[in-house]
Amino acid sequence: MLSMKVPRPDSLVQRTVETIRNSINNGEIGPLLPGEPRLAKTLGVARRTLRNALDILEKDGTITKAKTGCPRKVRKSPPEQKQNTQHKTLITLLPRPVEQLASGTQDFLRELSNNIKSDEVSVTYLHHHIYHLASPDSRLDTITSQSKADVWLLYEASKPIARYFEKKKIPAIICGGPAFKSRLPYLAYDGVATLRHAIGVLTRAGHTRITSPMHYKRKNRIEAFAEELSSRKLPFSANYNTPCWENDPEELYGILHKLLTSKERPTGVIINGMDAVITLYSVLLELNLKIPEDISVVIAGSDPLLPLFHPKLSFYSTDHRSLANALAKMIRQLLKTKTLSSENKLLLMEYFNGKSVAPPPVPK
Repeated sequence: MLSMKVPRPDSLVQRTVETIRNSINNGEIGPLLPGEPRLAKTLGVARRTLRNALDILEKDGTITKAKTGCPRKVRKSPPEQKQNTQHKTLITLLPRPVEQLASGTQDFLRELSNNIKSDEVSVTYLHHHIYHLASPDSRLDTITSQSKADVWLLYEASKPIARYFEKKKIPAIICGGPAFKSRLPYLAYDGVATLRHAIGVLTRAGHTRITSPMHYKRKNRIEAFAEELSSRKLPFSANYNTPCWENDPEELYGILHKLLTSKERPTGVIINGMDAVITLYSVLLELNLKIPEDISVVIAGSDPLLPLFHPKLSFYSTDHRSLANALAKMIRQLLKTKTLSSENKLLLMEYFNGKSVAPPPVPK
């Protein structure tokens, strides 16, 4: 699969131009370009967008003009463009295409790219459908043999992916996700501290029935939730308080619908991710439940779209610049020394109080 540069805030055509040019420079395309249907599908863009991008590459002399029955050719071979032996490559492995990531995540990737650009480190990323695999080793063998990097950034890597890079001793850093117990260096926001604080926000408002659906099972967060409720002499049930939806919005919809129509309906919800927020609002709309009159909501993260919601949501700010700066420092150290401490580095989030938390409704 083609690698792509982190997108910039410009047109889709220009991003497509940069994607193709980057793939040519990395030797992933050439000397012949794939056909337009295949290339458009691989890049995930419309044929019209692709053709406009190819026109730009024709005009700047990167590729030849289109001829009936003949594929386009790359005018300059990758080896001619790689004279700087000091140039380093960072490949970011993602769970899904960058266009499908939250806008805050895209901001973070862009900030990271700008941060290490002065160090002559090129940032590309790959998306492969391997995050759900229990044994991705054979796929990863192919990926790592075809795409060479001085350092890999494993964004929200699964535990099997982390074990592969650890076993193969491939220089890598994990950013977020469930593989926090890996021996690889790990950087993320402190989700446990955020969860504990959010529980405190809701219980201080009088809530005793709280649920926090999780993208995937995290033993440390489940244990933290149980401890917080126990310290307040409240009962805990994993299926009720910390149900897992395995990154499947349809499953989350079913979980929320079941909980919010149950006899012991939760009065407080802690949730994270814009996909989860939209799913929650869909269920609330269907059940005619209002925030915060019927249910209080705390978002355990941030997104540029959150200010558009009404009433204003209470949330935790994730400063993508701070995360990018901390990660860039780790990348520089790994590139320089080839080794990096395997300790977890966790950043704290800042809480912003909106108008989505109120006392629980009085039972009728």
